[in-house]
Amino acid sequence: MKVPSVFLVATFVAAVSEPASAQILYGGLVGNVTDSSAGAIPGAKVTINHVATGTTRETPATEAGTYRFPTLPTGTYTVTVEASGFRSASPASR
Repeated sequence: MKVPSVFLVATFVAAVSEPASAQILYGGLVGNVTDSSAGAIPGAKVTINHVATGTTRETPATEAGTYRFPTLPTGTYTVTVEASGFRSASPASR
């Protein structure tokens, strides 16, 4: 029996502050967790990992399947999604 995959759509948005003596760059990550029929997967656990520091954060997807990680330091992140009844997924595993 084939276990359906979780599909992940993510958008990374970087915000740059106005020029100042100490600039701080932050961004955010938002996306949707859906199944192969584009149905939302509420409660899916979305985990991000900042590659350079190893810092992780996690959040559940909302009833609409959306998730949000605001105020992230710049850098490269890996994203993993897990939900009961589905294989875990990350963009590289699609």
